[in-house]
Amino acid sequence: MAYARLLPIVFVLAAALTGCGGGDGSSKDPTDVIEKWSAALRAGDGVRAAQYFTVPAIVQNNTPPIKLKTRAEIVFFNMTLPCGGKIVSTSQRGRYIDVVFELTDRPGGNCGTGTGHLVENAFLVRDGKIAEWRRLADPDEGPVVVTGPKA
Repeated sequence: MAYARLLPIVFVLAAALTGCGGGDGSSKDPTDVIEKWSAALRAGDGVRAAQYFTVPAIVQNNTPPIKLKTRAEIVFFNMTLPCGGKIVSTSQRGRYIDVVFELTDRPGGNCGTGTGHLVENAFLVRDGKIAEWRRLADPDEGPVVVTGPKA
């Protein structure tokens, strides 16, 4: 009888652990990791996008570098990015992969007039996870106006 009461708990725990430990496909290919992160962000899934980051992680979005020390901080960072992005090109620069994205609107975000513009980020991927995400100078000539997340 006690086993019958524990069985649902075991199933819930198994499902939770499966969702947390590698639901990202566990790819070690840095470009694949960045593409999967980008797809999750475009879909408006900041929680899934955060699974592609190490804890801690460094981010720099036109700011000094910020160390995100918890999974919650990484989820918050991903949820507050106003735009999604489709990969246009990638190039290797030392340990970093520079990626040019075409900005897209996304569920939960508000890319505003930024939609369709190009931006560039440098990623450091370590052990199949994004350890650093740094915004680089925009390849577009005109200013991008991003209005922020939808309330």
